[in-house]
Amino acid sequence: MPGRLMQVKFQPHNKLMSRTGERNLIIMKITFLGTSHGIPEKGRFTSGIAVEVGENLFIIDAGAPVCSLLIDRGIDLHRLKAVFITHRHGDHNNGLPELVDELTWPERYKDCDPTLFFPEAGAIPLLKAWVEYCSGQRVHTRMETYSDGVVYKDDKLTVTALRTKHTDASFGFCFSAEGKTVLFTGDMSTDYPEYPALTGGRHFDAVVCEGAHLNSETPIVQYLNTDTEKLVVTHVYPPKLPLLEGLKGSERFAVTFANDGTVITV
Repeated sequence: MPGRLMQVKFQPHNKLMSRTGERNLIIMKITFLGTSHGIPEKGRFTSGIAVEVGENLFIIDAGAPVCSLLIDRGIDLHRLKAVFITHRHGDHNNGLPELVDELTWPERYKDCDPTLFFPEAGAIPLLKAWVEYCSGQRVHTRMETYSDGVVYKDDKLTVTALRTKHTDASFGFCFSAEGKTVLFTGDMSTDYPEYPALTGGRHFDAVVCEGAHLNSETPIVQYLNTDTEKLVVTHVYPPKLPLLEGLKGSERFAVTFANDGTVITV
């Protein structure tokens, strides 16, 4: 069974004590809202990740009911700056209507102005039409398309899109903030031939990778060669877990098989 990561107890001012007794500033807090593969499983929603950088909130994929889950966990939606969708499949998008519908309530979210980023333009008019049909209100949430390269940049965070081969328009994301870098692979093609190009031999403070689209132990070799402090497996497909067992013996970095509610920090 996949192991659970111990929940992190936060110290004041976003600082934790290291093993040496030094205080380490938390640059990113990553909460896994949904960790299942293409369909929900007992105890697992489909894909959704919340990333907190300082006071700002970002979401990667919304297959899970991310709006309800964020509110339930006490994560303030008013802090939402951007939502990044990796590709068109429903297990990465089905929670979007609820989120956009919530954001149409002007008395609650008049000061919230996030941007939703899509790899394909076709989703935008369909999403707006459905929410407007259901809510009876006009959707004002900003929605844009993106491609390879820098997608988002503010005074703390840069988000770069990295193309994968899962579909003809699918991407992972690299989050870089204040000297810390986290790679989110998104879904990849079978046995992950694009993974070396995604990492590019670079160092990462954490790599969040998928665990569903593999038919051999080839990905194990690639994952074990990653230059990272932490490797977290999400998008979990239980029948494929035996192929990933070899990761648990890694002495190079910490390995976590994420569950819904798992939190990591860098």
